[in-house]
Parts: sequence; C-alpha cells; structure tokens
Amino acid sequence: MLVRKLAVVAVALALVLSASGCSMSRNVATKEVYAPSDGNQLDAGQVHGRNLLVLSDGKSAYLIGSLLNDGETTASAQVSVVSGATAAITPFTIEARSKVDFGYGSGTTASAIKLEGALPAVGSNIEVELYLSNPTPEASATVAVQVLDGTIPTYAEIMTELFATPAPEATPGN
Repeated sequence: MLVRKLAVVAVALALVLSASGCSMSRNVATKEVYAPSDGNQLDAGQVHGRNLLVLSDGKSAYLIGSLLNDGETTASAQVSVVSGATAAITPFTIEARSKVDFGYGSGTTASAIKLEGALPAVGSNIEVELYLSNPTPEASATVAVQVLDGTIPTYAEIMTELFATPAPEATPGN
C-alpha cells in the first residue's frame, strides 16, 4: 500500500514538473526583446527603430522601417547612414504614443530613404544611426542593417512599390 502511494506521489510530482515548462527557470524567453523579422532594431531614448532593413535591386537601394515613440511628448529624430553607403540625413517628427512607417506598411507616412553613391552589395550590412534631438536629454543609437533583395516574396512586393518608375508622360501630337 505504501509503495502504491509513493508511486502516485512520484507520478503527480513528475506531471507537475513537466507541465511547469519555462516557468521553472529564471531565463524566460518570452520576456526577451528580439527582432522577429529580418530587420534590425535600435532604441534612442523614447524613440525606437523597428524592422530596419535595406532593399536593393542592384541599381537602387532604399532603407525602410518604422519609428515608434513611446513617450508622452512629440519627438524629433533623425535617421542617418553612418557607413557602408551614403544617404541624406532624414528628419522625422513622431507624435506621442505613435508610429511612423517609412517605405512600407499600411500606416506609411514617410518615403523610404534612398541610398546614394556606391550601393552596398546584397548580403552586406550598412550602419544606421537614430538620433533623438527632442525631447531632451538627447540620445542616439547605431545598428548594423542588412541589405536584402527581392528573393523573399514579402520583400519582392515592397520592392515592386519602391522601385516602380512612373510611366513617361505622353507628348501631345505623338
């Protein structure tokens, strides 16, 4: 009888321990911040860059991504390419508790950032800086951003929109 009770307790203990899963350890993966896509992320004060990546067709390249402001005030930020390519410094104003998509997304409110000069090769990285100038204190962060092409269907769709060239205007009389 005692053996049977010990066996039931052992089975019950084994079930409890196996059902507890991740919560038995202190390193719970669901609490770790990570980039769930190909794009990279960075944080500069209350502004956060998310899903930053470069799309290139070999002739042109664009930096796309999102900026989120989790602060209580409107933020002024700049995105610049530090190395690996060149692009104009691009200013953004992000309202409190809102997001600005540039180059893609249903909430796209800004154009993608066009890279100029010698283009980075697909598969390489460029270095991008996010600089928060307002509200104070100022903050900045830098991250390596990968250069991708249209191999992945999702990016092929975005590239179709980014790289679309307007049809030439018809000349009267022709």
